Amino acid sequence: MAKIIGIHEIIELNHALKEKEFPFQVHLRDACGGQTMWLENMAANQAVATEKLQAFLSDYFAPREIKLAFSTDGERFWAVN
Repeated sequence: MAKIIGIHEIIELNHALKEKEFPFQVHLRDACGGQTMWLENMAANQAVATEKLQAFLSDYFAPREIKLAFSTDGERFWAVN
């Protein structure tokens, strides 16, 4: 069973993204079947390397022992075992 990511963690993550100057905001979708997070580009005219952003997100959740999987377009992610 994948670990649950709480709304407070999403709020903290959004603050961390801002501090690191990533122009993205994370949104949480929570349903009975599981959770997904999606990334909103707050600076549509500014491209960010997907690999760099995914590495930041993975590193952010690593101390919480939460591993992430990403959609092929890089706009969505979720916790995995």
